[in-house]
Amino acid sequence: MSAEIRWRLTKPVSRPVPPSGPRADPQRNPARVLCAIALASLAAGAINVAAAATVGRGSTQDLAFFSVVASAQLVWGVVTMGQAPRWWLALGAAGNLVVVVIWVVSRTVGPSGRRVRRRHAAGRVSRRSSHGPVGRDRRRRGGADGPR
Repeated sequence: MSAEIRWRLTKPVSRPVPPSGPRADPQRNPARVLCAIALASLAAGAINVAAAATVGRGSTQDLAFFSVVASAQLVWGVVTMGQAPRWWLALGAAGNLVVVVIWVVSRTVGPSGRRVRRRHAAGRVSRRSSHGPVGRDRRRRGGADGPR
């Protein structure tokens, strides 16, 4: 009985609760975004290290490209994990844009400005792309669509 009376007589005490939501800490969300961007750059750098190790075996030019891009992305990501000024973020965005443009140009036109051609073992020449000469060869041999 005494416990029941004591329960009724005690008043709830308000305890300070940290605020939550977007007004809680205005520095928290930008820090999370910055951390995610830095981790994405570190992941891209790791992928480019792997690409340099595999693709770079056949070409010194590919090895140099992937090594430079990987080291730049890794350094940028490590520096960005701390406080990074806006110009540093803009520099990283511009650098990644340059890498994407170089990659697209190398896949379509080629580094010298001429269409990229690859000579195959059978002596045929085809335009370099991710699809290769598969579609053209099927049409020549009378593949799935029949001879044309």
